[in-house]
Amino acid sequence: GVTASVKQSLLDHRERRKYNTWVKLHQITIKDRRTFRNKIAAFNAVPKLSIIMPVYDVEEKWLRLCIESVIAQIYENWELCIADDCSPSPHIKTVLNEYSSKDSRIKVEFRSENGHISAASNSALKLATGEFCILLDHDDELSEDALFWVASEINEHPNVQMIYSDEDVIDINGRRSDPKFK
Repeated sequence: GVTASVKQSLLDHRERRKYNTWVKLHQITIKDRRTFRNKIAAFNAVPKLSIIMPVYDVEEKWLRLCIESVIAQIYENWELCIADDCSPSPHIKTVLNEYSSKDSRIKVEFRSENGHISAASNSALKLATGEFCILLDHDDELSEDALFWVASEINEHPNVQMIYSDEDVIDINGRRSDPKFK
């Protein structure tokens, strides 16, 4: 007979294929972008979304991908509030200064001592002026429609207290896996 690990491997492969198919079916098109922009123009409220991002010694490639994913948002009323937690790598300061000088919506604080993720998050939170805050890890990427859906939920449910989102993992080759549909 087939061993349990082989059965699990076949199930895992089947699930990966199903998820890859789902990803392809849900890629954003030019028509989707136009639809999203039209909906944004019709929103009753266009809240500023403050993205809180603590940073510590992340590889430059991942940091840039993260920041670029915020800049690429279809919903544009956001601010990216970054607190570097006293990273020892010099590229962190260079990259953060580069982006904050290019886009006034990007605010950066450089902490003088390492306080770990809670202290860095709180430092980033002090920079926030938006009506809602969103937590983002320094090596994560947002889909270009992520903030649109947050703003859409706020418009549909003006008294909302908290919104959560789906997530998955993108490996170094750009393959997506391990979806968590919430």
